[in-house]
Amino acid sequence: MQCWQKENILQKFYPITLQTLWMGHPVSILRWIKENEPSRYEQIHTILMSHDYLRFCLTEKLYCEETNISESNFYNVREGKYDIQLAKLFGITECIDKLPPIIKSNKIAGYVTSRAAEQSGLVEGIPVVGGLFDVVSTALCADLKDDQHLNVVLGTWSVVSGVTHYIDDNQTIPFVYGKYPEKNKFIIHEASPTSAGNLEWFVNQFNLPNYDDINHEIAKLKPASSSVLFAPFLYGSNAKLGMQAGFYGIQSHHTQIHLLQAIYEGVIFSLMSHLERMQVRFPNASTLRVTGGPAKSEVWMQMLADISGMRLEIPNIEETGCLGAALMAMQAESAVEISQILNIDRKIFLPDKNQYSKYQHKYHRYLKFIEALKNLD
Repeated sequence: MQCWQKENILQKFYPITLQTLWMGHPVSILRWIKENEPSRYEQIHTILMSHDYLRFCLTEKLYCEETNISESNFYNVREGKYDIQLAKLFGITECIDKLPPIIKSNKIAGYVTSRAAEQSGLVEGIPVVGGLFDVVSTALCADLKDDQHLNVVLGTWSVVSGVTHYIDDNQTIPFVYGKYPEKNKFIIHEASPTSAGNLEWFVNQFNLPNYDDINHEIAKLKPASSSVLFAPFLYGSNAKLGMQAGFYGIQSHHTQIHLLQAIYEGVIFSLMSHLERMQVRFPNASTLRVTGGPAKSEVWMQMLADISGMRLEIPNIEETGCLGAALMAMQAESAVEISQILNIDRKIFLPDKNQYSKYQHKYHRYLKFIEALKNLD
């Protein structure tokens, strides 16, 4: 990754893939294997994303699903196909012939085999469709139909997504584009592993009670009243490669609940860097449709509304990723209008103007804190 950054390789491949560099991309992993485990690299027969492998186990058919592989850096998003030029740029030319055909999300890839049925408990002969990239699935279930709505996912990762009909080459920010399961549409998203995983780590480390109790105690505190700041970088950073997590501003009168409140705030403050960038591409956005574990926390959602100054809508869907995959299966069998199925109740959170100004002050302190951390190493 660092070598590629020094070579400014992003400027060469971004116009083709509309993707950035990430260590988890197939091209990054494959280049590492080539350099560090050459004998293993030479044995590669087929390259699959994770859900492509699961589908293969069920059907014994080899495909790469479009929404997922379109964000692999193997895929020319403008032409809608693999591009050998990309494999050459990343120094893994041999891999281009290891990629199987691309399949649409709602197309049948095959059927559950007798062997898979015996091992999984599924019925033999059930059709298996392409499926979806999880970020795309949540955006689909958020029913994004215009540029006034964005989808926010809070889980291990913080993700902000929007849907568009066109690629805007006039933008100076390198937005990430991927194929969307609806015709002639792209998903655009910003993301980093800076979300609720930080809270889960803290809870596990200190053997805390259930999340309802934590929410109840945080709700007792005045918003943005503590000096404690938290950089939510336990699993990665959206500020600088290798930047780590940490608290700042702790004094003797602070309690564990103040630290938890700072984690809640830090996750949202970190999310704001993605949201503010997405607002450049979607300037008319006024509503966030939020999914993920934190969406169950009223105090956390009100915090997001107050910090962002935007209306929140929380869809009454327990597992958006699963629902999106199910919708693709339904489309494969019949002409289903997804919007009719997604006409569901949504819980609304509106921003409090008084709290917004308080949070803005603390948010700017957070930004200064992050800048200081950048200069630490």
